[in-house]
Amino acid sequence: MKKSAFALLSFLLVGVALWWWTQTHTEEDTPSYKTAAVSRGDVRSKVTATGTLQAVTQILVGSQVSGNIDQVFVGYNSAVKKGQILAQLDPSTYQTQVNQAQASVSNAMATLDNARGDLGNASANVKSAEAAIVGARAKVQQSQAGVLTARSGIISAQARLNKAISNRTNAFSTFERTQELHDRELISLSDLDTARTAYQGAQADVDGAQADLASAQASFTASQTVVAASQSEVDVARIKMGASQELLAGAYSRIKGFQAQVAQSEANLESARINLQRTTISSPIDGIVLDIAVTAGQTVAAQFQAPNLFTLAKNLDQMQVETSVDEADIGRVRVGARASFTVDAFPEEKFQGEVVEVRQAPVLTSNVVTYTVIVAAGNPKLQLKPGMTATVEVYDQERVDVVLINAEALRFQPPKAQKDTPGSSKVYTLEKGVLVPHDVQAGVTDGVVTEVVTSDLQVEDELVIEDTSAFKPAASSSRGGNSRIRMF
Repeated sequence: MKKSAFALLSFLLVGVALWWWTQTHTEEDTPSYKTAAVSRGDVRSKVTATGTLQAVTQILVGSQVSGNIDQVFVGYNSAVKKGQILAQLDPSTYQTQVNQAQASVSNAMATLDNARGDLGNASANVKSAEAAIVGARAKVQQSQAGVLTARSGIISAQARLNKAISNRTNAFSTFERTQELHDRELISLSDLDTARTAYQGAQADVDGAQADLASAQASFTASQTVVAASQSEVDVARIKMGASQELLAGAYSRIKGFQAQVAQSEANLESARINLQRTTISSPIDGIVLDIAVTAGQTVAAQFQAPNLFTLAKNLDQMQVETSVDEADIGRVRVGARASFTVDAFPEEKFQGEVVEVRQAPVLTSNVVTYTVIVAAGNPKLQLKPGMTATVEVYDQERVDVVLINAEALRFQPPKAQKDTPGSSKVYTLEKGVLVPHDVQAGVTDGVVTEVVTSDLQVEDELVIEDTSAFKPAASSSRGGNSRIRMF
């Protein structure tokens, strides 16, 4: 019985070993594949990036002047209006500067008024000198007329003298002849007396004419003296005119200098007033206070740059995500493209947005080039807050209700398969254990599924995506309900 039992056990072991060898060699010789069904649905090609949420308009409010903070009038999350006072610095130092600048302006104005008075005096002196010149010239003209008159008198007196001398010569000749005749007793004594009287009268006329000539010559000399004196007066008046004009020009120059001083003083006053106004920190926009960097009593130093005191957001109803897109993907991102993003605070909710800006400036970080893309999004529930990290998906192509195949089917290559022709690809179905090729033109893909533009495939056709002959089959799913994976 022991031998029979041993023989039976040996037979069973040999049978099992033979069955196992048969089964393993059969599975190795028969190929097995994993497949996924053709489906219909939506596909979106997208670029994924991360970024930070920001308010659309965020402003840092600083101080342009130094001083101590007297009061802070707002708190965190306070709604403010444009022009509303946020804080007040101690204004005493700047008020003193305004007072000093005002005094400088008053002093400069007084100096300018004095200079204008001097200008009036200099102008009057110039006019007086002009009048003196006119009067002296009139005297010159008048004296020159006297010279002409005196010259005419000399000519007339000379003519009378010449005539008187001629008459005297004739009277003397007559007298001599009468004297000779009288000596010869040819004429009477009365005739001689008459001739003598005539000669004496002619001599008297000569003497008178000579006196008139001397007088005319004296008048001529006096007139020339008057002309010289009048010309001297003109020269003196001109000298006074030149001096007055120099004083007038100097007055004008001083006025320009004093006007410049007034303008400088007024500019200093305006600067001091502006600095005084800057001690009042006001909101430049209607918005919300996000951050406050100062407290009452704190000293603000604004020597080289304006320190930031408040951070304001215009509103939080609209937000934007500043993302960094890799240079390899930036060509697929365009302004106006639809985008969506998630934040860690609301992981189950997807927020919608739109690309509003693609900046041209590259950003180099650790030898990696990226470009900044701005995505705008609404925030009506105020769920999104500045500073949140967002994972963004920017869609460059979208297809709705199209035929889809598993992307792995395009990558499957059976043994000895020919290279696909440009613009088309091949996928394979399994019919009675035989791979059957199908030409397809692929469209948009998201890396998991791919749009089929043209092909002879039908929805629910099973496409081979992997050869599993070399290992044990394992069921898996690559895209939820849009693809079914089967093992054959």
